[in-house]
Amino acid sequence: MFKKIVFIAVAFFISKQSGAQNDQEVQSSEVENQIQDQVITDDLIVQGSIAVGTGSTNGENFGFDTMRFKEDNLRIHFDDTSTSASFPSNDWRITINDSGNGGSNYFSIDDATATTVPFKLEAGSGNNAIYVKSGGNVGLGTSNPALQLQVTDGNTPGLRLEQNGSNGWTPQTWDLAGNEANFFIRDVTNGSKLPLRIKPGAPTNTLFLAASGSVGIEKNNPDSNASLQLGSTSKGFLMNKLNTSQATTLAGNLGTGHEGMLIYNTDLKGYYSWTGSEWKALAFVESGANSVPELLNYQSVVRAANGNVLANQAVNFKMDIHQGSSTGTLVYSESHNVTTSSLGMVNFKIGSGSVLSGTFSAVDWGAGNHYLKVHIDVTGGDTFTEMGTTQFVSVPYALRAKYAENMVSTAAASSKEKDMKNKISKLEAEVKQLKSLVENLLKK
Repeated sequence: MFKKIVFIAVAFFISKQSGAQNDQEVQSSEVENQIQDQVITDDLIVQGSIAVGTGSTNGENFGFDTMRFKEDNLRIHFDDTSTSASFPSNDWRITINDSGNGGSNYFSIDDATATTVPFKLEAGSGNNAIYVKSGGNVGLGTSNPALQLQVTDGNTPGLRLEQNGSNGWTPQTWDLAGNEANFFIRDVTNGSKLPLRIKPGAPTNTLFLAASGSVGIEKNNPDSNASLQLGSTSKGFLMNKLNTSQATTLAGNLGTGHEGMLIYNTDLKGYYSWTGSEWKALAFVESGANSVPELLNYQSVVRAANGNVLANQAVNFKMDIHQGSSTGTLVYSESHNVTTSSLGMVNFKIGSGSVLSGTFSAVDWGAGNHYLKVHIDVTGGDTFTEMGTTQFVSVPYALRAKYAENMVSTAAASSKEKDMKNKISKLEAEVKQLKSLVENLLKK
């Protein structure tokens, strides 16, 4: 028994002695020329290097290697022999390269129990392909990750999100990437379109999505009562610009659920709103730099008796302004010879036509209600047919202010006249009435 213990000590407690580096070959002394398993029931301490595998040779040059595996099929298997249900027992394996001809070169960690490969590193991956820094930050392509995950590359670093269809969902692939031109999201599946792009140097809060769902453009914390709030004080809002043909095409896709959609018609030079069945022109008071011009936009669609639009046809409009009621005093009348668009639309300015009676600038908008009566001759002549009457509500208020302004000028020019006091009194009354009209408008 003592001799066997000595044999084990000699065979497996191997030390590198001063001046001696001879490899130790362990062989069985009981059976000559026959390889047998060596069973060691005590600790095995090797104070030199170890070479394992059929490729190991006597006189192996280890260099700085403590352990070397040499074989044409390299595997290290971790077999957990736990049998109790309360203890983990999964088996693992380290695999080096495929075993077949033409296979891949790689290092992998295999789940031997589940027969899966959760980690695989191919040969030639390059420096710092995966780098975990001391603080836990992970670098892909860098040894100095600044955040929890940093991706570094010389040309357009990015991440790919791929739904491969393995669970039955439609395959879809997205890329998130950035370079010197822009940061972008790319829809790889649908022709590599770029639905979102951000240029370098874009200002802070270019796009701000609030918790309320409100969107701010160059505006942080947009008003929660507004779907969209613009914050710039040096820019304007540019409406979608469509020509008449494009507006017609768009109309073919619209219905009753699209009321309120706005566009700017570049042919008709005006803003239009979708009513649910057609484009309706929006009327605005023309504005100047320092004063209120005496013009009103008028836009309409001309139709025949059967309801069809009259496209590209010369027509003549007569515009009458009545005071007091729709049949009250005619204070102004003019005509407009115009040609309809391909949509049957017309666009002109009341106050700039051929005057038939009265003076547009002399209309006293503060003297009671005013009504616009529209007549048309669809042949372009002067045999007019009445189309209808509309009461002016808020549009001429600016002209009302202009009327008060004219009275001030008149009073100043007539300062030497005996009736100055009467004119000033009338002016004060006009200003008071104007103030009342504005207050009523603001209440609506």
